[in-house]
Amino acid sequence: MARRLRACVRSSDTVSRQGGDEFVILLTEVTHAQDAAVSAEKILLALRAPHRIDQHDLHLSASIGIATYPMMGTTRKT
Repeated sequence: MARRLRACVRSSDTVSRQGGDEFVILLTEVTHAQDAAVSAEKILLALRAPHRIDQHDLHLSASIGIATYPMMGTTRKT
């Protein structure tokens, strides 16, 4: 999974596994929120392809949330 995620982003971006089935991707130098949405679509497409393990094809689903800074990152949620 990590290999597929890394293949979808630039070398300057960060892919991090938070635990279990949760990943965080930090896209650097994104000037428009739409650019992040394009990256999200690319990631979903890559993850949709079956994962072959031994003799089994695994089909996965994913959900993606997008937060941008500073538009969504100026206040602290408690």
